[in-house]
Amino acid sequence: MKWLLTLVVLVGCGATMRVNGVELDQENWLETQAELTRKAVFDLECDEPAIVLTVLDEERENAVDVGARGCGRRVRYVRAVVDPRAFAASRRYSPWVANVAGGNSE
Repeated sequence: MKWLLTLVVLVGCGATMRVNGVELDQENWLETQAELTRKAVFDLECDEPAIVLTVLDEERENAVDVGARGCGRRVRYVRAVVDPRAFAASRRYSPWVANVAGGNSE
């Protein structure tokens, strides 16, 4: 039992970083940033260097609502917990979904 408790404590001590004034789990944000940048390149029909991501909301130090803009367009990516009990067990969110209702111009 000591080993399990130690493992939980070590896993819970991940590095964090500040993004747009929001404290996020560093490893998760770097993965999120790469994934959403790839999506935004396609959705905005824009080259990667022009894409700017903005964290709009977080939950448990993980971004759950991110805006992307570039080439005169913008898109909002959101994700939610599929099942709160499953999240508690696995710390996994549902996939990112583009929310473009209301237009796509800046």
